[in-house]
Amino acid sequence: MVPSQPVVGQNCGQFMKPFIEEYGGKLLNDKTFTVCAYCMYTVGDDFLEQENMSYHHRWRNFGLEWVFVCFNFAAMFVGFYLTYIKKIWPSVISSVKKCIPSMRMSKKTKKHQKVNA
Repeated sequence: MVPSQPVVGQNCGQFMKPFIEEYGGKLLNDKTFTVCAYCMYTVGDDFLEQENMSYHHRWRNFGLEWVFVCFNFAAMFVGFYLTYIKKIWPSVISSVKKCIPSMRMSKKTKKHQKVNA
């Protein structure tokens, strides 16, 4: 809603009529003389169209939302199982450390760093 005030002596309908005829939209309180309530969308589908959405896709979108929720729910349980039941992460972390050159220092390098510190 965009509030605006009509010119003195005109109501909102008279004041906004030329604008709405040219650009479209909806005026909620066309009889008032104080504050006009203008919306640039005539119906909600006008807004959805700008966002490349459609009311006709509501069931598809509803299904996609449930797929997203179920995947996250399952991923939570898999993560819990791998972390606290199977305790697989220590072996994964050690494997990653072996693959990254900066994380695997030789004993000689570590000893040299301790001496210089």
